[in-house]
Amino acid sequence: MCYVSAYLPVAQGVAVHATLAKAAATARAHGDERSAGQLMADMFVERVTGQASAKAVPVEVQVVITDRAL
Repeated sequence: MCYVSAYLPVAQGVAVHATLAKAAATARAHGDERSAGQLMADMFVERVTGQASAKAVPVEVQVVITDRAL
């Protein structure tokens, strides 16, 4: 888990939160059983990355070790 924050003018910050809250409320009204917070987090990630699931996010792990560690 991690925190993501943005330093925005108050009007834009309120608009972001209101848009996510409205979308979450709409999803819950249509039967989605996740909490509003879960929906807002998932919608935020989807809107920022364009990817609807974690499986769609490409991940690369790079490990650097010394020759002695081998």
